[in-house]
Amino acid sequence: MVFGRTENLKKLLFISDFNRISLTNYNCWSCKKELTEKESKLQFCPCEINTILPVNNKINYFELFNINMEYNVDVKLLTKNFRQLMKKLHPDLFTLKSDLEKKFSAEQSSLVNKAYDTLKSPIKRGVYMLDLIDPHFNAEAIETHESDAEKRLILMEILELNEIIDEIKQPKEVEELAERLEEIMRPFEDELEDAFSQKNYKKAISVVSKMRYFKNVDERLKDLQLKFNIQNV
Repeated sequence: MVFGRTENLKKLLFISDFNRISLTNYNCWSCKKELTEKESKLQFCPCEINTILPVNNKINYFELFNINMEYNVDVKLLTKNFRQLMKKLHPDLFTLKSDLEKKFSAEQSSLVNKAYDTLKSPIKRGVYMLDLIDPHFNAEAIETHESDAEKRLILMEILELNEIIDEIKQPKEVEELAERLEEIMRPFEDELEDAFSQKNYKKAISVVSKMRYFKNVDERLKDLQLKFNIQNV
């Protein structure tokens, strides 16, 4: 009985220490080095041991990939930086490490994947930038500003795209759909880039509200790309 209680106490102490370390922001949990705010946003401690760090929730996705915070993202550079990070953070690289390092690896790689998915998508990127500019921004509560005629045209186009998706059977058809959706979205993206560069956030919200009509089509396209093993870079 005493042995069982001792083991349970050890587990409780480990969990308590585990959570405490996870919440440490400005000191390396391993070498105890005091980190600057910038260093605390890195994935690894800048010491000789180069220990993996817990996620700093204050980092934004643009900082994570070391790119400028602007709507017109260089997707090739984004993808390059994403792959470089995953080569260092993938959980498979930490199978022989401590439970704490495994936890941090899983959290860091999860953040990198989520950030990449967000910045790679023109729609999600626009919503994310508005969220950074205004923490109280709620994408789900956006009021649409389209006229009835404009809304009808958008909905008719979406209906047609969904019908095309329902009939797709070949990888080539997926690529053709991706090209068509890109052509449809490009004017919106140009308009949104212009709005952000001019800090016209009211206009940016209006453009995002139109782009979000195509969110479901975009997600269905991604599912097809996965199904047919088509890389979307």
